[in-house]
Amino acid sequence: MLEALQSAKTHRLLRLQLLLDSTVPFSAMRSWLDLIKITGFLWRNLVTLFTPLAVAFTMSVVSKLCSLITLF
Repeated sequence: MLEALQSAKTHRLLRLQLLLDSTVPFSAMRSWLDLIKITGFLWRNLVTLFTPLAVAFTMSVVSKLCSLITLF
């Protein structure tokens, strides 16, 4: 992720969209305070470099499969 951010900064991109594919944000959703801290950290550190900035928490394929398996 750091390499991608450095590359985006080097190429002077005006917009950036992050799609975070990790179980960490999903476990953090159990506690809204943790999720707010993660989002706040990303916002504070990236908003000065890229405007507009979009951050989305996406579910990985493995997590989706696990969720589907537990439904049956």
